Formats: sequence, C-alpha cells, structure tokens
Amino acid sequence: MTITKAESYLPDLIHFIENLSVETTNGQLTSASAFSERVQAFFTRRMLDKTDSVLPGWRKMASYGKGVTLIHVITVFVALLQCPEYVALSPDEQLLMHWIVLFHDIAKVIDHKKERGDSMHAFRSAVAAGRGLFRLGFAAWDSEPAIKLWADLTGAASLKTDDTGDEIPDNRRLPEILAGIDRLFEKPAGLIIMAVLFHLGINVLQEWPQDAPLTDGEIQRYLDKDLSRLLKVMMLVDSDAWAFFDPDRKQRQHLEILTTFERVERLVAQRKPNS
Repeated sequence: MTITKAESYLPDLIHFIENLSVETTNGQLTSASAFSERVQAFFTRRMLDKTDSVLPGWRKMASYGKGVTLIHVITVFVALLQCPEYVALSPDEQLLMHWIVLFHDIAKVIDHKKERGDSMHAFRSAVAAGRGLFRLGFAAWDSEPAIKLWADLTGAASLKTDDTGDEIPDNRRLPEILAGIDRLFEKPAGLIIMAVLFHLGINVLQEWPQDAPLTDGEIQRYLDKDLSRLLKVMMLVDSDAWAFFDPDRKQRQHLEILTTFERVERLVAQRKPNS
C-alpha cells in the first residue's frame, strides 16, 4: 500500500516533534509546563495557518482551553516515537500512526462546564480525517459529494444520554459508517479513519470508562488484526501522553492497556471470515 508521509506536508512540525522526543528522552525537558511553553512558542500564527492548511480544523482545535488539546496532541506524538509497541510496527504502519495521531483529536471541543469530555469527538475527528485525506490525495473510490454524504451520516450518529442530555456515539450506525469507509477509501486511508473513529471505543482503563464502548460482539465484528494493532498503539500513546511526566502512573496505565488488548486480540482472532 502507498502511504503519503506526514513529513512531506509538515516537515517543520515533524522535525519539531522529533526534537521534543530527543530532549525529553535525554533529560533536557523535564516538566509539563516547560513542554507546554515550547509547544505554544512553536505554533505561531503562521505555523497554525500552515498546519491548518494540511489538517483543516487544527487552528480551531488549538484555540480551546488555552491550547490544552493542541499540547496533548503534540505530547501524544512524542509519546508515540518513544513507545516500544510503535517501534515494533512495520514502517508502513508507523507512517499510518503519524496521521492517526495528528487527526485523532482534531474535532475535539473543550467545555469546562461539563464533567465528562467531548464523547463525540472521535466520530467527528474521523469525519475530518476522511475529508482531509481525500484533499491530500489519499486514493478514494468515489467523488467528493459521496464523501460528504458519508461525513454527514457519521457526524450525526449520536444519541443523547438520559441523565445529562450529552451526546454520545450511536454505535448502531457503525455498519453504515464502516461500509462507507470501505466503499470510499482504499486501505491506508481507511485504516487511519477507522483508528480515529474507534480511539474511544474500548474501555482500556478502569479509572476512565468510555461513554459508548464497543461490546465484545462489536469488537469481533468491526476490528481485524491490522486495525487492532494500530488501535492498540493509539490508545497506549493517548494514555501515555496524559501521564507523560509521571513515569509511575504512565507505566501502570500502559500495562493495564496492554492487558486489555490481550483480550481484544483474542476476540479479534476468533472473528469469523467475512464477518
């Protein structure tokens, strides 16, 4: 499969992230506050504009909560480069992971009035990924109007909770959503979009349960070996980033997620062909 490198479009950003990884590894950068200052200083208006031209929605994402999501996404990418499970991926899978990380929170909305986070952002970020990858030339089988119809379906696939009225993903719409991805996008782009779509779809940490996790049957139905490998790394580094400067917590959560994915991988291995 042919995969366009994120570095081809955003060389300055990828180089900056690689430098952050080196500096945190060798002890030059040792606190969340110093890390945040470096990220905020890098993203000048010009750099935000340049990144947004490749990843539409980036500027808006960066504006929430004094850049909390922006800083998190960059921390996730740095955690990715240091993650043993990422290093164990094939070169092509590593390239896919770069795009997955860049898109995974791009449509996240921060509302500090809500106790829970934005539960729909994985679905909306998958929409942004589909549209963005189409614009970047990732092969799609159909036209832009067809992708818009799929995007509208995916973005609207929500339910309101009985207690708070918050929107959560409507997993009953997944067959249509995934059929659209399969129909419209070739495998590299499809894997990126699905990993973004499902990056909140599995309960991997007891202390932070998801609002609409996949059932065991849905895991078997919707995940295959390729997607499971990418999703495991995405959920590992997403967690690693929240505890990036707390090594004990980071290791504990990392091991808990690996244990969860041992079970997920057993379920995926039991998947019936063509299911």
